[in-house]
Amino acid sequence: MTDNKGYYVVLGVSEKASYKQIKYAYRRLARKYHPDRNNSVYAEEMIKKINTAFEVLSDETKRAQYDKMEFDNLQEIEPKQAPAHINPKRSKMANES
Repeated sequence: MTDNKGYYVVLGVSEKASYKQIKYAYRRLARKYHPDRNNSVYAEEMIKKINTAFEVLSDETKRAQYDKMEFDNLQEIEPKQAPAHINPKRSKMANES
């Protein structure tokens, strides 16, 4: 997943969604994109994503690991910024002219 909420976005639920909300979203999307009901190539790809998202988010242990992994990945992706009080310009030293 390329975005920071991946599986939550696939199912269309918030990060604080209950199991019941996740299951409801999964069933609704599974009916919509199931290959027996939808013949497009996109539907086949979507049903795989939906199944994977549900598999992870419906299991408390996997969901906790996923949430932690996402948080850790965000910290690695975001560049470290220097504190605002530090001037990024290099000041001249006394022996430099």
